[in-house]
Amino acid sequence: MTGRGVRLAAGASLLASAAAAACFSERVASAGDGCVAPADSTAGGSPLVRIVDFAFEPSSACVTAGTTVTWRNDGAQLHSSVADGGGWSSPLLSTGGTFTATLTEVGTHTYVCSVHPAMQARVVVR
Repeated sequence: MTGRGVRLAAGASLLASAAAAACFSERVASAGDGCVAPADSTAGGSPLVRIVDFAFEPSSACVTAGTTVTWRNDGAQLHSSVADGGGWSSPLLSTGGTFTATLTEVGTHTYVCSVHPAMQARVVVR
């Protein structure tokens, strides 16, 4: 599945958090827009957005164009990550399920959980 400016992959494996790379451990807000580099990353170095309970963490992430971002459901409920405007759409993720999207289009990409639309977040691609 592909969307404008996005390459996608979905998987259901749980990545060991102990293997998370430290390169995204710095929280940096820039340009006063309140977004931060994700503090966690996958074993492969992909920035990690955690889905915990009924929130995306971080709720406003900054990445550079061409970055592959991984969403992982760390909660007990089914969740998804669906971009407004159709940039990407994950399947429903059970506990430990993951989804990745390579973000190539510069701009602010807002997204929600299709099951819980009050769960909203954004990725700022620079």
